[in-house]
Amino acid sequence: MSAQDLSELFRERGAPAPHNPVRQAQLEARIRRIRRRRTSMTAAATMGVALVTGAMLIASNTPAEQTVTAAPAVTGLPPEFTAADGVAYHRVGTATLDTTGKRKVTITVPNTGKPLDLVATCAGDRRSAAPHVRVDGVPARGGFLGACVATRQTIGLPVRGQAEEVTVTLELPELQGTACVRERKDDPCKPVTPRQRRAVWSLGVYEWTPPDEPVLPGPVRKFPAMKGYKPVAMRSGLYPEKGSVTIPVPAGRTVGVDQICTGALAKRLNFTLALNGRDTGVGGQCGVWEKGPYPMAMALVKTPKGADARLTITWSMAGPAETRPVRWLVGVWERIG
Repeated sequence: MSAQDLSELFRERGAPAPHNPVRQAQLEARIRRIRRRRTSMTAAATMGVALVTGAMLIASNTPAEQTVTAAPAVTGLPPEFTAADGVAYHRVGTATLDTTGKRKVTITVPNTGKPLDLVATCAGDRRSAAPHVRVDGVPARGGFLGACVATRQTIGLPVRGQAEEVTVTLELPELQGTACVRERKDDPCKPVTPRQRRAVWSLGVYEWTPPDEPVLPGPVRKFPAMKGYKPVAMRSGLYPEKGSVTIPVPAGRTVGVDQICTGALAKRLNFTLALNGRDTGVGGQCGVWEKGPYPMAMALVKTPKGADARLTITWSMAGPAETRPVRWLVGVWERIG
């Protein structure tokens, strides 16, 4: 996906709108998909003469028939490991999910008061759908599991209340769809059944002890020049010490906003964007740029005419971050022409 494609995507969603939780969830999901793809963009090759029409895959919310307590049958998840910032992790529960077999499991662990993370590895087709995660019946908002890859992925598991146990439910979505394919333009469209891609997910719940002193993250890389845009402002800070930032922007213009973060918990930091105090419906996960080309996911916002406007970016994270802060950088640009 090109930068122009991303600009067009966010242009459609950048205008001020009434608060709409459903729309915001859709935007967050779209931004997450862009973030997952943007570091591995390749040029698409056009092959064959088949014309696919009406293709759509839908994740069903229908529960699997079997829910079991997980047994330790996993790979790539050691009993203990140390994160990049020196924090020690201790495994307290495990589970395995297979797209061709057991599709829903629960992991029940003691609530010791320490923060909990879900760590996952996967073997199989990287395009396979990731499991949905719930903590005591509530969807986890401490991050997301991306593509099926062998490297460890970690998300936070928010623990609510003082219950003696915490129950983590993991479920692979059922794929449904309506799609058909034509060999030639005037041929009838033949139905296509979505193919389940084989993958085996190894999942572990780990607890970790917050450091006694804050572990400060490294610097954020500077934004590159943006073709077709001129810089308006750059702001930086540490979360949770600074949980929001307000930036004056020119009125009656289209402005772009993007963010980059560093730190062990950077991928868990979420943002919402407000224009003159009103929620724009734009939000998502802060980007992480460690190597490769700049992973742009700019949101475009049309500012009203009149007095100069104000953009406010508000940060949030599920789970503690006081001693594992995240460094953020926000850039604002004005579109030229």
